[in-house]
Amino acid sequence: MFKRILQHFAARVLTAGLSFAVVWLTARYLGAAGRGQVSLFFTDMSGLVLLAGLVGARR
Repeated sequence: MFKRILQHFAARVLTAGLSFAVVWLTARYLGAAGRGQVSLFFTDMSGLVLLAGLVGARR
């Protein structure tokens, strides 16, 4: 049980660190406009994945 908790926590920390790195790199090298485009792209993709999950969730 404790091992699973540690694995979950480590995965969350790793995900947060990678997300921060992506935000930092895109803001540094693409500027404000480029960062906005990247954010819009990921928001659109998240919405499409959510919609696909709702529509095609039959098993």
